[in-house]
Amino acid sequence: APARLDFGTLPFGTQASQALQINNKGGGTLRVAVRSLEPWLIFLDPAGQPTGTPLSPTFTLKRGHSTVVSLAVDSGRLPTRGQHTGTIQVEATNARTPMTTVQAIVTGIYRTC
Repeated sequence: APARLDFGTLPFGTQASQALQINNKGGGTLRVAVRSLEPWLIFLDPAGQPTGTPLSPTFTLKRGHSTVVSLAVDSGRLPTRGQHTGTIQVEATNARTPMTTVQAIVTGIYRTC
């Protein structure tokens, strides 16, 4: 997983999505779950709709394989305007590093008419 996802600058009330690629470069099969620690950072289902949960479905990742988890920032849920940094946790059983964190960065602005 990358160290950070930058969602850029968003007017309040809009969303922006990004894909988080997760790779298994180790020697065995991993059970992986991805968790958002922020209410404004949400998971999307394959159709691009919010799942309504801060935790991705747990999935299995075989050695040498990768997968993508889609996340979005809902700027209407940001507590204030300005820059916000949130945390995404990638948890993998049987991994050399069982937890990896990814920063999510966004700047919320008010809409101008």
